[in-house]
Amino acid sequence: MRRFNRILVLHVIAAAGLLVATESNATQYLITDLGTLGSGLNSSPGWTKSVNNRGEVAGYSNYNSSFNATHAFRYSHGVLHDLGTLTPPGAVAGGSYSRAYNLNDAGVVVGYSFFQSGSTEPAHPVVFDLDGTITDLGTFRPGNNGNGEAHIINNYGVVVGQAASGADGSINYLPFILYPGSKTLISLGSLGGTRGKAYGLNDRNEVVGWSFIAGDAASHAYLYSRGAMTDLNPALAANIAGATGSEAWDINNRGIIAGTVFAAAGNHAVVYGNGQVFDLGFLSGGNSAQAEGINDRDQIVGNSVVSEVTGTTHAFLYERGVMCDLNSLVLNISGWELEDAPAISNSGYITGSGKINGATHAFLLTPVGDGPSCK
Repeated sequence: MRRFNRILVLHVIAAAGLLVATESNATQYLITDLGTLGSGLNSSPGWTKSVNNRGEVAGYSNYNSSFNATHAFRYSHGVLHDLGTLTPPGAVAGGSYSRAYNLNDAGVVVGYSFFQSGSTEPAHPVVFDLDGTITDLGTFRPGNNGNGEAHIINNYGVVVGQAASGADGSINYLPFILYPGSKTLISLGSLGGTRGKAYGLNDRNEVVGWSFIAGDAASHAYLYSRGAMTDLNPALAANIAGATGSEAWDINNRGIIAGTVFAAAGNHAVVYGNGQVFDLGFLSGGNSAQAEGINDRDQIVGNSVVSEVTGTTHAFLYERGVMCDLNSLVLNISGWELEDAPAISNSGYITGSGKINGATHAFLLTPVGDGPSCK
């Protein structure tokens, strides 16, 4: 049996009333504004694992101040690189839309791209390679019709995402996995519904995400491992009053999962592993939170509501048994309000989005050591 990771052990014992959590030092950071492409006004990182162990970030940005279109980017060594778009035969060169969601430690990026200008054309899952090549991964439909997105690429080149399925014109889509050297998307199936997404992938090729259940009645978090999809919702939602569904956002190389349980009174950020689930709680002032990223050092990031009146969210870091508002941990925070943090690398880099000078920008947080407790 795999060993529990340190944080999960702490949480399970604490939940049983056998241990009272004590205050500890909190990691502190310096923030880097990733800026925007061209004359664009806003930028955003991708989703889980959108920052790698070298501090490179995948995301997307407006590239024109008068046009609300985005291009995928890779941030590397202080430079925001425009990754462009697909331009197959007959398409308009330099299509308007692409997004990057994730990159691995080699810097290979995945996301999606529209074929040509305008938002009515299909968007396909793509790989943005280091040499500038953009590879169209296609969909499950004949002729590669319909839309799709690639969400994660791991350090072995395995890609997961979702792609259009069913008859042309339907809104059905299923999660896929694609292995290196193959051109064939493999469906992960579903929990009985017509739609699902793959959000998280580790280096053991374990996949997490969400799927509709039969009749598309609700969305449930799942774990896909060794060819089988397991419904995680019964475990995740067992002790949360009014739970209506769930989703799993990330899985680390220990098999510990970060996700969210939906509930009428407010969503709950949760971690799950070895059959145990723990609710991370909320930042002060709010009643809803979402856990998005988890690394192999037992650190979790996401967002939590800090005002039930305005719905404002703040990015959080959960470590050493405490949920900290990331705004309180950044030494050069002046001018920023950090709203969301979807990814944290094993080396401790965090990426997210926040407000600065009236705009929303992607940021990179670099750890610089420990400081006082965030309590």
